[in-house]
Amino acid sequence: MRARQVLSVDRIYGIAAGLILIIGFARVFNFEKGGHYYFHSIPFIAKLTLFAIAGLLSIYPTRQFLSWRADVRQGRAPAVPDETLRRIRAIIHLQLAAIAVLILGAALMAKGVGYFG
Repeated sequence: MRARQVLSVDRIYGIAAGLILIIGFARVFNFEKGGHYYFHSIPFIAKLTLFAIAGLLSIYPTRQFLSWRADVRQGRAPAVPDETLRRIRAIIHLQLAAIAVLILGAALMAKGVGYFG
């Protein structure tokens, strides 16, 4: 994937994450079962925690992608050390794992598992 595409995809992922958070909280507080139900659900709390972890993990790759902007504007591929690429790849894999477990939490929540209210 080209550097310009990476910057665009990263921006789209950030916008999507923000929209998911806004829509999710709107559903929690204004629709469905209400905040009392959701905040007494272990899978919901786990989902929220994993979402925050995935968001925090995205800071390093995003900062790296943004540091490439000058090279990309000039039409050059940024010089990125192999260690940095390995670190970015590992972080993205951790994010994907967190999202996979987050989806499992959604399934558990739908079944009513872990409700303590």
